[in-house]
Amino acid sequence: MTFHGHLHFRKVSARWVPRQLSTFDRHRRDEGCTELKERFDREGQNFLDRIITCDETWVHHFTPESKRASKQWKHADSPPPKKFRAIASAGKGMASVFWDKGGVIHVDFLPRGATINSEYYCRVLSDVCGKNGLV
Repeated sequence: MTFHGHLHFRKVSARWVPRQLSTFDRHRRDEGCTELKERFDREGQNFLDRIITCDETWVHHFTPESKRASKQWKHADSPPPKKFRAIASAGKGMASVFWDKGGVIHVDFLPRGATINSEYYCRVLSDVCGKNGLV
């Protein structure tokens, strides 16, 4: 009999969850959901039509030179040209994409060295709402 069979043990993996919420956080999340449900009950579809969602993603703006574009005329005796691999991460930035029920309404590129925080979201969301007549 094997170790697993004798002791009735088995290996299991932990389930990934975004974060462990405290009792306070669970209560606050419950209150938020209740408030949203009450607003939907009062305002109906009009409430849903005004919801704006956001997510962030890394955008790579590195376009490698094609093999054909890098060709050069060289004498038969000269060494072939060397091409060094570019670091793709050198050309990336963080984009925040905002959308509503109709699709994407705004894309904001975070300046290098800046941090996404509540002040950033308040500023960008204010701009988005102003542009889309939602203020």
